[in-house]
Amino acid sequence: MYLLCGEEDYLRNQYRNRLKDALLNGGDTMNLSIYEGKDINQAQIIDKAEEVPFFADRRIIIIENSGLFKNAGADQLADYMKECFETTYFIFNEKEVDKRNKLYKAVKDHGYVGEFQEQDETTLSRWVVSLVKKENMEIEPMAVATLLYKPKIMSPGRINIVRTNLGSLKTLYNSFFIIVNMSFIILHLRFLYINQRIHLLISFLLLRKLIHLP
Repeated sequence: MYLLCGEEDYLRNQYRNRLKDALLNGGDTMNLSIYEGKDINQAQIIDKAEEVPFFADRRIIIIENSGLFKNAGADQLADYMKECFETTYFIFNEKEVDKRNKLYKAVKDHGYVGEFQEQDETTLSRWVVSLVKKENMEIEPMAVATLLYKPKIMSPGRINIVRTNLGSLKTLYNSFFIIVNMSFIILHLRFLYINQRIHLLISFLLLRKLIHLP
């Protein structure tokens, strides 16, 4: 069982997807169940966890944004964590947790807890530069600092916003070069047209001279 928690949504979701893909060996959806929200029926989840995987080695249950690790009332699941089927894997994806919570302690004792806190400026700067390089582009340090400084992203979970902004910059970058390339194509076509007209004019003048026209 795995608990992914903390402020950075992007990192939590990234590791959730990696875990899911690794445990399911690709695109197996027959043995995948996803529960989200605060109105989760614990008995129903336990019943699903008791099912034998369908032609596979594992059954994966993902529980997200449930609040089960922040509030009391998750005793049923907490007790089940101690005797969970070996073929059933739980992935909990929660932004907020209380480390005094019974379910938190059960997962920590019998599984793995990964905390994804807000990244510092140095780590974020390196991450931005690496993403830009993957797109075969470059970005100045001042531009990175400006991108990270914007007040609207000075908050936990800002990696998602920074990534969205980088996507917008990439779109603008590509659009700029499309416009520039189109401009060169138009200029080239105009040049060919003018060159063709000049060629025709020269041919006409030569022809007049050859046949001695006035």
